[in-house]
Amino acid sequence: MVDPAQLEPHTAWVLGWFRRRFGADRAEDLTQEAFVAVLRNSHRLERDRVGAYLLGVVRTLSKVECRRRGGMVQFAEEPVADDPAAPGENVLAAVRELPPELEQVVTLHYAEQRSYDEVAALLGVPRATVQSRLRRALERLRRTLGKKENVS
Repeated sequence: MVDPAQLEPHTAWVLGWFRRRFGADRAEDLTQEAFVAVLRNSHRLERDRVGAYLLGVVRTLSKVECRRRGGMVQFAEEPVADDPAAPGENVLAAVRELPPELEQVVTLHYAEQRSYDEVAALLGVPRATVQSRLRRALERLRRTLGKKENVS
């Protein structure tokens, strides 16, 4: 059985996930839908697997929302051009092209400044899994961004 308080640490990344894809207007509703789905099925879950189950729910809701919009996704929260620390548009686009499990660890670790252990706890996976996903994500980003650099 899942205690609703266990969902609290996941609020920021779930809300951010939906906000980046569907805008602020829909993000709160989708976040609530995700948490309600987890709580409805909490009798089936192990307490230490809440993050992993929540990720599956978030992916499913994202797919449903994309279908509802006719396949259109609104990528929101582009960096401010005056912010020298903000990643470039091509970097953000490349991160969004990553498979969801890779995008999530990149977002949690780099954007939200969470440690490997924190990301692992949130997702309900071992620390080594977080590290290998980050390594795979960075390799893909290097390849993707390297190709774009050579084209221009």
